[in-house]
This record gives sequence, C-alpha cells and structure tokens, in this order.
Amino acid sequence: SLSGKAYKIKANNSIQDLEVVEEKDAIVVFVKNGTRQLYLSFETDSLVKVYNDGKEFLTYLYLPKAEVTKIYLWLPKGYALYKDGVIPEGETITNGERIGVYWKGRQDTPLIVRFYQLQGSKVELIAAALLLIIAAVIFVKSRKDDSYLLGFSSDEVKVIEALKERKVVHQNKLEKELGFSRAKMTRIVKKLEEKGLVEKERTGRTNKIKWK
Repeated sequence: SLSGKAYKIKANNSIQDLEVVEEKDAIVVFVKNGTRQLYLSFETDSLVKVYNDGKEFLTYLYLPKAEVTKIYLWLPKGYALYKDGVIPEGETITNGERIGVYWKGRQDTPLIVRFYQLQGSKVELIAAALLLIIAAVIFVKSRKDDSYLLGFSSDEVKVIEALKERKVVHQNKLEKELGFSRAKMTRIVKKLEEKGLVEKERTGRTNKIKWK
C-alpha cells in the first residue's frame, strides 16, 4: 500500500491481473498467492508540500512481502533536487528531460524528496506531476496452490516441478532426464530467471540451477 492520492495508476504482472483499490488515504494493491512480479506506476501532485523556496514530496510505502524492490521517482520537467534532499539516500538519474531518484531494496519506508524549480523554467507544478514507478519481486512463502504455474507451458512446468523437488540441479543433467535439447532448456531457464523463480550459476561447461 502507499499513503496519499494519485492518478493514472497502472498495475500489472506477468501471471495474472492485480486488484488495485483507491481508498480514502491510500492506494492498495492486492497481490494474489503465487504472484512473483509486480509493476506499479502512478502520477501525483497532492503528495507535494511547500518546502523553503521549493517543494517536498512525502509518502510511505508498505510492501511487506517484497523480496526485491526497485523504485523510481521522476520530478516534473524544469525541476532539480536539493542537495541532501533525498531520504533515504538514493541514486540520482535522468532521462534527458527529467531528473529522478532510484532506490533499490526498499520495502517498508517513508520516502522524502525535496526539489525546486530551475531558474528560467516556466513549468508550473500544478500542470506537472511526479511519476512514481515501483517494480517489485514478490516472495510468497505459501505455495500450497499452483496458481503461480499459470502462464507456463507443460515443458516449463516439468522443469519447475523437478527444481522444486531437488532445489539444486545441473542443467545438463536435467536436459538428459527430460529429453530436452540444450537450446530448449536454456530458453526455459532464462524465462524462470526472469520470473524470479531460479538462480543460475556457471559451473564448468554447464550451469547449476537453484530453485528459490
């Protein structure tokens, strides 16, 4: 959940639809059991207050089951960051038009960003907005159902089931057991990596695949 008002909310993941509810003082995203990846973006100006001669953005993120998070906040065009104006400290980034802040690994924290309008800029904050993007890999401890298998082919499910049972296995050994070519197994492992289900480690002429 996120405290504050927002608009142009977009939420999606690669397995199933998410339910996004705008409550009185918060945006709440309901993540179903089995969801591995979450992408959320929105724009806001109501979370911005006056700070000295500039502005201050403040909100609170609560992502209790997020194992990895990547958070991007983009300022309106024509604005810059105050020195030491980002709490917690993040990485300053730019896309050539807007300045932003990037955090990694924040799950449950207030976010404060203080910024000001550049001299000569005619952009008014009322007509502009901050864009906040949250990308998270959700770790669901309970896997009693198989909803997280939705979206995988039968061959991909075979690999998943083998990895779930053994936890760690060499890729070439799994290829022989399942009768898959190296190219096919490589494609499947790559997809599972992208979904956050496995980790891959190079060992000799093959890979060691570890189920997360």
